[in-house]
Formats: sequence, C-alpha cells, structure tokens
Amino acid sequence: NTAPAVALSEPGDYANADAPDPLRVTATSPDSISALEIFRCDDPSADCAGGTWISLGTSASAPFSVTTAEPEGARAFRAVASDSAGNSASAISNVVVDRTAPSVPTLSSSHAENSWSGDNTVDVAFVSAADGVSGLDGFSYAWDTDPTGVLDATKDAEETAGGATSPALADGAWYFHARAVDNAGNWGGAVHLGPFLIDTTAATDASIGGFALLRPVQLATSFEAAWSGLPCGRP
Repeated sequence: NTAPAVALSEPGDYANADAPDPLRVTATSPDSISALEIFRCDDPSADCAGGTWISLGTSASAPFSVTTAEPEGARAFRAVASDSAGNSASAISNVVVDRTAPSVPTLSSSHAENSWSGDNTVDVAFVSAADGVSGLDGFSYAWDTDPTGVLDATKDAEETAGGATSPALADGAWYFHARAVDNAGNWGGAVHLGPFLIDTTAATDASIGGFALLRPVQLATSFEAAWSGLPCGRP
C-alpha cells in the first residue's frame, strides 16, 4: 500500500560549463521498484506547468541515468517510480542550464592610474558585469603588485556590492584585479586596473653647506651654497 520513494539526484539547481554535455539526469529510489522512468519538459515552464512531459527512457532498477542535449535556460525534469503492486510516485526537478560565463566588470577608481598619491587607500567601483541566463552572483577581487595577478574562485563580494576599498597600501605600485561569477558557478575573465602609485613618506629636511659658509667672516659679496636630501621613497 506504500508508494516507493523517488528522487532526482542530478543535475542540481544549475548546470554550468563543468556539467556533462549532453546533460546527465539521474533518478534514484531506495525501494524495490518495477519501473523507473525519466521525463523532460518540452518548454521552459517551472514544473512543466505550460508544457508536455516527454519520456527520456525507462529502467527496471535504480539508479537510472539518461543523457539529453539541452539548450541554455530553464528546464524541468520528472522521475516516476512504480512498484510491482502498482503504487507509483514522482519527483520534479527544475534546472537552469547556463554554460556561459558572465561578462567582465567595468572598473573605475578614486585615484588616477600612473600618478603618485599620498592617499594610501583606493576606492574602486566595479559595474556593468552581467549574466543573462542564471544571473550574476558576485565578484572575486584582489590587490597586489602584479600587473596580471591571478584571482582565485572565492567570492569576495555580492553582486550588489558595486565596489571595494583597498586596505592601507604600502608605498609603491599597486594593482586591482576583479572577475565575476554567476549563479550557476561560471567564472568570467579577470580585468585589471593600475598601477596606483602610493608615496606616503615625507621628504627629509634639506641642509645647506659649503666651504664659504664655514668661514667666520665673509668678505666676498657672493658665495656658493649647496643642499642635499634623501629620496622620497619613489622608485
């Protein structure tokens, strides 16, 4: 009198560029079954509310997997399990297929590139990144002294962040790097900004000297003067 349990174990909510192509759909059941059938919807409606279920294949045992070539966008899959007593149950999974990386963000900053500044914190805005399928999820970014620094696949800011402020930067040339990730887990290419030239070290006091200034009495109406100082920390 009890219907068998059934679930769709793959794909998950999203299928990205790393997912098998054609897409693999797998149904599982912990119970004894006589038939396990997998369907796909013929349109992108959630739960196939506006479409028709099309069978992708049937098996007499679980787990059961099929492959199907799917375009990018929303798709619904359904698994139906039946036992030998005629009891049946079904499960539906709504999936977004997105194999395209998001676009790179556009960067702008509070400091001019290639220009020295005594302000050692830099504000950078990252805008205009977009993903038309699963939607933008956030950004990874980093500050370093490498013009082409490599970014990891860790999200550092949400898609609504809009920008970031650097920590206090040491004197020297610094670069900012950023890239975007979508909800399916696809990472876009990196974009770089800089160098930002930071110099917070004050110049040393000048000193004046010369042989003529060491004489107790200056008889001439003109004399030579010399001065020296240490560099300001600029390369």
